[in-house]
Amino acid sequence: GIGECSLMEYTTVAPDGYTNGIDVHTGKHWIVRNNAFKNIRGPAGQPAGPAILMWNNSQDSISEGNLFLNCERGIAYGLINKVNDHLRGIIRNNIFYRSASQSGDVGIGVASSPGTKVLNNTVIMNGTYPSAIEYRFANTVGVEVVNNLSDTGIQSRDGASAQVSNNLTNAQTSWFANTASGDLHILPVATTAIDRALPHPDVVTDYDGQIRLLGTAPDIGADEFSATDTQ
Repeated sequence: GIGECSLMEYTTVAPDGYTNGIDVHTGKHWIVRNNAFKNIRGPAGQPAGPAILMWNNSQDSISEGNLFLNCERGIAYGLINKVNDHLRGIIRNNIFYRSASQSGDVGIGVASSPGTKVLNNTVIMNGTYPSAIEYRFANTVGVEVVNNLSDTGIQSRDGASAQVSNNLTNAQTSWFANTASGDLHILPVATTAIDRALPHPDVVTDYDGQIRLLGTAPDIGADEFSATDTQ
């Protein structure tokens, strides 16, 4: 399956908490790319599910180049504590932004999903949840969490293990073009992100589809800095 170039949005909130943008059970090799998910959230006391949810024995999913704006959760590969709720897969070059006035859960979650790679995403939580990225449950092994840019931490939960390297977790609002509109292209002041990523064979372009390595090294996060970037 391929879901691409679509807008999935509630003007305010969903009618109840049993809500996702894309929800895949037992799917293989799904690609979800270049979509915008806005206001995927439930009414008071009924938090919505992840905007992208791949679970129930799904495998080898790819989620890339998506925008999440004021959603209660962004991407989840696996959801519950069972063997291989999701298997392998890549989450790369996505942008997640939630304003301080919105409640919610983690931006990117990997649960019972061995072999999943979380690469070069930008996740800005504005104090709404203590972790930008979480990996969870003992079946979650062989995971990579590399080159992500966030304003809060990356957390292991319930016995999960991962290679966590070269992430930057102190991003500032001033580093981005226009956070309120979801435009998280980085500006020249983001010097600790620009040219600081580790090259990765699974990340050759950025959120905009531009080739990585415009400078001396790739940039941390979803956007590769360019003076000509547009939203």
